Amino acid sequence: VQGMRVMAGEKLLDISDLSNVWVVADIYEYEFPFIKVGEVARIKLSSIPGKELTSRIEFVSPTLSAQTRTMKVRFTIPNAGGQLRPQMFADVEITLDLGKKLAVPDEAVIDTGLRKIVYIDRGDGHFEPREVATGVRAGKMTEIISGLKAGEKVASSANFLIDSEA
Repeated sequence: VQGMRVMAGEKLLDISDLSNVWVVADIYEYEFPFIKVGEVARIKLSSIPGKELTSRIEFVSPTLSAQTRTMKVRFTIPNAGGQLRPQMFADVEITLDLGKKLAVPDEAVIDTGLRKIVYIDRGDGHFEPREVATGVRAGKMTEIISGLKAGEKVASSANFLIDSEA
């Protein structure tokens, strides 16, 4: 701007090479054990509908954000057409093989704050509350670590009504 002066060491410009851009994603605390450098992610941007980009995790932050309880992971994406710009938002999906586990729909678990309960279908309209220990949540399913056996039927809807009747 006319009339301004520049002092020694003062930054005048930011020059960036945007031929490759970083995508930095937040990973929730309960997902930490599963995230590793090299895992593949699908990245979608609302500014480029219908296009899906893929990249591998190249950096996992060693620190946790106290406010959001998340950590950062970083991907690098080629930006040949120049469509990607700094500060754009993206949806990042990382698909992991968690193995075979006993799981129920998220809606089947009632979290009271002190304990987690599922209702077991005993037949003839009878339900039994059962305290369970839960593990990982993924794809609208919750892992059951203890308190339930494979093959037991659980109520996965109207749990609030069943709970209020109990």
